Amino acid sequence: SERMKKCFFCKSDILKGEKNCPNCGRKSISRNWLILIIVVAVIILVGIFSDTDGDSSDKSDFNLNLSLNLPLQKKRKQ
Repeated sequence: SERMKKCFFCKSDILKGEKNCPNCGRKSISRNWLILIIVVAVIILVGIFSDTDGDSSDKSDFNLNLSLNLPLQKKRKQ
């Protein structure tokens, strides 16, 4: 039982060193690779959503700066 693991797909017992499940024939996925894939996906999703939030705040800051600069320009023209 120590040298056995469960197939990720069909849940049958397979030897730890086996690359393919003898029951369903699929490649076995290491638990470490699965965790790594999940962590990378979460980091990418956080990056995407935080970048979107950063863009919207940058635009509002830009609009705020424009509105602050407009009265100064009008005074100079007069």
